[in-house]
Amino acid sequence: MNPHARSRSLPPEGALGGFGRPSATEAMNANLKPLRRQRGATLVVGMVMLAMLGMIGVVSYAVASMEDRMVGNTREGMRAFESAEASLRDCEAPLGGVGSLPNFNGTGGMYEAAAISVMPRWQSVDWNNADQVRVLASELPEVGRQPRCIVEQISMVDEMPIDGAVSGPQVLVQQTVFRVTSMGYGRNVAARVQLQSTFRRQ
Repeated sequence: MNPHARSRSLPPEGALGGFGRPSATEAMNANLKPLRRQRGATLVVGMVMLAMLGMIGVVSYAVASMEDRMVGNTREGMRAFESAEASLRDCEAPLGGVGSLPNFNGTGGMYEAAAISVMPRWQSVDWNNADQVRVLASELPEVGRQPRCIVEQISMVDEMPIDGAVSGPQVLVQQTVFRVTSMGYGRNVAARVQLQSTFRRQ
């Protein structure tokens, strides 16, 4: 043996997988690390997608609920308008024709108009009190409260007759002016419509 030769120890075969090459275990671990990172990214993307789908579902439900409420409010408004119109015609009925007029003493919703300096009857009357208004006799279905109306006899004016001559002496006739106000309700009494008309009787 050469006394000047140096001995060198080699690592065990398992450490380098055969003198400098990685072992099978190390190679497997090296291949698993990218897979673990991919699984983590997939989990994050999945959670983001679930959150977005949840938000879309919540927004869709809110929009559908709002549309249902809008449709319901429109339907209630139409129902209240129709009941108010029916009551308006009901109060105009005794004013037309050639028969005698009712007494305007506050009975059955018939009033003399208040002075100009005083609040008009249609604003001061208690619409919830059936004794102060004229309630529609024929009950309407699907309304929370039956429609009602009042009549105010405003004044008497001199006007030309409707079928009068267009030439020669004109004879004026006396006409009575009335203000008719009605209140209609939907299924919910909070949904209400008030209508008003001016009626003349010769």
